[in-house]
Amino acid sequence: MIGDRLEEFVRGLSEPADYYKGVSSDAQYFPENLVFFSRQSSAELFDSLPFVHYRFNLIFCLNGSFQIHIDNHLLTLEEGESLLIFPFQNHHYVTDNESDILCFFIGFEMQERKNLEVLRNRVVSITPFSLSCLDHMVSAFDDFKVNLLSAILLSHIENCAAPKTSGHTFRKVRGNAVVGLVQRYVYADLSRMVTAALIAKELGILESNLFKQFKRAIGISPGRYLREVKINYACSILESTDFSVTETAIHCGFDSVYSFSRTFKKVTGLSPSQFRKRKG
Repeated sequence: MIGDRLEEFVRGLSEPADYYKGVSSDAQYFPENLVFFSRQSSAELFDSLPFVHYRFNLIFCLNGSFQIHIDNHLLTLEEGESLLIFPFQNHHYVTDNESDILCFFIGFEMQERKNLEVLRNRVVSITPFSLSCLDHMVSAFDDFKVNLLSAILLSHIENCAAPKTSGHTFRKVRGNAVVGLVQRYVYADLSRMVTAALIAKELGILESNLFKQFKRAIGISPGRYLREVKINYACSILESTDFSVTETAIHCGFDSVYSFSRTFKKVTGLSPSQFRKRKG
């Protein structure tokens, strides 16, 4: 399905020196600060980027398949499909550590995001036109051309994901029942103070059983999952609103601003105030 030039480029990609600095332009409607990288095994997906990030990641699955828990969904990404992960969108990869995959990642930022909402939590087929755009992108040595091609590619994927279009794929699959119940409970009200013990009680199971079943299915503990969801939500609030740190803590279900700030810094390496100023 993929061309030799594209496959050779993706397989030959080295790790970026900086995941957050890349090819840019001054156009408002163009993706900017583009960084290309790849994942060529299931194990590499688990040893991937920090879960808190303020950039988009557009994933093209060129070989193999894997599942991804994203927000309160479990999606399957198969060969020939793509998925856009939004800034501060909580996600974890679920896959067989023994399997081989080939995924091409394009990390980017974008000032105008509204049109991209149609792609949230949607798996979209990689069309021949998408492959042609990718093929031209990897052979383009002009920064403006790369940004222009990426804008054309995103626009095409948006059109493929629109409900009126028939040539696309998007679906949600069922995963571990306990994980699904936990996700629905957490996302029902992100401002609610919640612990693993409280969730276990609500589900009518022992906390130890919750821990075992949840970690077996998703690879992390329920406690860590809760922290990740809450801190990603906090990052989104700090990024897009004028809420104070105290107001943000309340919206994210922390019982004190001290507890919130301590957890936030433990996870991101920055205080909430430092995080808000980081791009200033």
